[in-house]
Amino acid sequence: MKQINKMKNQVLRNMSVAIATLFIVMFAMPFMAKAQTEYNLEIAGVQVTSENCDDLSVIDGVSGTVEYNPDTKTLTLEDATIEVGGNNKRCIESGVENLTIVVKGTCNLSTAKAAIFLRENTTITGGGTLSVASADNCGIYLKKTPLTIDGCRVEAKGEWGIAGKDGENGEHLTIKNATVTAEGSKGSICDLASLTLEGCKITEPVGAAFNKGAHAVCDADGNIIKSKIVIKPTEAVTEYKLKIAGVKVTSENCNDLSVIDGVSGTVEYNPDTNTLTLEDAMIEIEGICIESEVENLTIVVKGTCSLSSHGTSVSIYKNTTITGGGTLSLASAYDVGIYLKDTHLTIDGCRVEAKGNWGIAGYDGESGEHLTIKNATVTAEGTEGSICDLASLTLEGCGITEPAGATFNEGKHAVCDASGNITNKIVIKPTVKYNLKIAGVQVTSENCNDLSVIDGVRGTVKYNPSSNTLTLEDATIDVGDGKNCIFARKGAVALTIVVKGTC
Repeated sequence: MKQINKMKNQVLRNMSVAIATLFIVMFAMPFMAKAQTEYNLEIAGVQVTSENCDDLSVIDGVSGTVEYNPDTKTLTLEDATIEVGGNNKRCIESGVENLTIVVKGTCNLSTAKAAIFLRENTTITGGGTLSVASADNCGIYLKKTPLTIDGCRVEAKGEWGIAGKDGENGEHLTIKNATVTAEGSKGSICDLASLTLEGCKITEPVGAAFNKGAHAVCDADGNIIKSKIVIKPTEAVTEYKLKIAGVKVTSENCNDLSVIDGVSGTVEYNPDTNTLTLEDAMIEIEGICIESEVENLTIVVKGTCSLSSHGTSVSIYKNTTITGGGTLSLASAYDVGIYLKDTHLTIDGCRVEAKGNWGIAGYDGESGEHLTIKNATVTAEGTEGSICDLASLTLEGCGITEPAGATFNEGKHAVCDASGNITNKIVIKPTVKYNLKIAGVQVTSENCNDLSVIDGVRGTVKYNPSSNTLTLEDATIDVGDGKNCIFARKGAVALTIVVKGTC
């Protein structure tokens, strides 16, 4: 019986111990569950944990919004300031792989150590502005790891602005569509394995570029830059339907096309007005000097401009006007001075000299190639034809002066001489008005040699402007009321009228 009781007591004691142990475990579980998780991230020298990550602004020296999401590995800074003292504290120190730092508003980080110290691949993004400053170290330091700055503004200043360990340990810096200012008394952007710019470029200092040998951004002479470096986004480049010396005209180069090889003088394009300006310009290449598909292009010629090529000097595929008062000389060694394809060219108030196998020519004269010359002097010369393969030639305020009797022949789509042959050289000059009217019609350089073509005029009537002499030979001038047979305005030289036969 005692033995049984003894056994019962033993069982009861064991049960009591088990129950007590169970209660201890049950009470301990909540505390065990609350054990902190430490992340590989420090803010102002304080470890980021599962306990403080939701609000890191409680850390001394930290204000604004600073929070870390361990699930997405995202550190968010919004209108944040991190100012830390001491020689061993950094504003942000990260060993988080693929950390994203999202910057919102304006954020400022300052310390004596490296303001941002990165040991793993990191991206800074978010659209805000992040200013980091170190009194005695790096603004941003990469320890054997890449950094991407994407779509935000970063200003880094210190003894080094943005720097790696030595440029031989995978310190790759990529800047995408971002504005970055870096300044360091010992190097602004240096000790990097590479610098990749996407959608942005170095704007200051002029001529600066990443030097692979120096592992740094250097000036044009190869010196590591220790002053401010500015990187800015490039605007989307617009390409225009215009080529100069074979190079596409774009929103980047249009303001100064003289930088193109073979181009000198002033050559610039205004896309707002579709105006190409040539001023004392010279284009000498083997290909096409000017090739345009710009609708309603205006080529303004100032001073004396010269275009020469082995191929066509100017090729035009859309309506174009050449104007401006200057002189444009075009020469093609083996092709056309000016070539029109299915379009209309107007030469207005300037001087154009076109020379080649063909001077000024269209495709075939049946494809809408119309040439209009207004108050201009045009010389066209071509071994195969001076002005040819055109649907029409319209002269306003000017006329063909050489060769005598030359006119546009619609059947041959070309300017032909009096015998119907396509001319090799033609000169068109502005019409000169003289101080003389016959039968109410103005006497000009175009009609002065034969005024009998005027209605009411017969016989020989002609005017020599050189001697200011009007010759009438067996002439009859019969006009109605309101018109004078001969009306001469007062000029510097008195008009001489020579009468022959009966008039």
